Amino acid sequence: MTLGFSALAGVIAMVVLASSTGCAGAPPESPSRAPVMDATSRSCDEAEVDDGWTRDANVAQGPDSTVVMVRTDEHMRPRLWIATDRLDPPKPLIGDVASLPRWSPDGAHLACVLWKSARRFGDLGVVDVAERRLIIESNLGASTSRTEWSPDSRLVAVTGAAYGRPVAMLNIVVVPEGRVAFSDTSAALADYDLAWSPRGQLLAFVRHAAIDPATEEPVASEIWIFDVDERKSRRVVADNHAGLSDPRWVSDSAVTYCRHHWDGVRFGSPEARLCEVAAPDADGERH
Repeated sequence: MTLGFSALAGVIAMVVLASSTGCAGAPPESPSRAPVMDATSRSCDEAEVDDGWTRDANVAQGPDSTVVMVRTDEHMRPRLWIATDRLDPPKPLIGDVASLPRWSPDGAHLACVLWKSARRFGDLGVVDVAERRLIIESNLGASTSRTEWSPDSRLVAVTGAAYGRPVAMLNIVVVPEGRVAFSDTSAALADYDLAWSPRGQLLAFVRHAAIDPATEEPVASEIWIFDVDERKSRRVVADNHAGLSDPRWVSDSAVTYCRHHWDGVRFGSPEARLCEVAAPDADGERH
């Protein structure tokens, strides 16, 4: 998606992460790549897609009745407040200017966006909620637009527009160590779509290689898989004629996504595909 771009309308494609053959945007007439999924199996309509950011991004419901919210101070700067009980008034969580709170699955930490200056208005922050203090303040080279926790709460994937450059960036931060385990930069100013596998060993991400300047819609995309243990990524789908979005895992070895074909003028009818994916793709690309 472009920064602020909603999920593409359409149906989905499934990638099965196996060890036999690869898939890099094969044409629909290929027998092994033909559409295989019923359009009713999952909707990619904008109204049906909910990646956790379509709701109010400045109110985060945590464990029990705990809620973290954003309130502006007397200078109209965003601040994080926490309410541990509905009957108690909210209290300041940290003193920093911050927004976009996102709870870790275990409820111990909170990712947020720190406003450090006019030039650094999107640094990553991670809060230890029990101690009510920042444990990570990191300038990742981009203005954070989204954070996505791994299921085990050890890693947080961070996307955003690079400071001073017309590209998007993805960083994966190891929270206990406070360091970056992986970094990627796209060729276009179009935000990544992300999805962690159920056990958190793999991260599927859509990188957009090109966007149409008139519509700002992705017209060429790739799907990559980051392996937590190997600390490397591999490309599993490359499509120079379609925008891809909204990856969703259906198991630890299969992920669905939306595909919308681009003919150079307009988007065509969406397609559903099934791909068996080898380790690296045909080009052997790895990061």
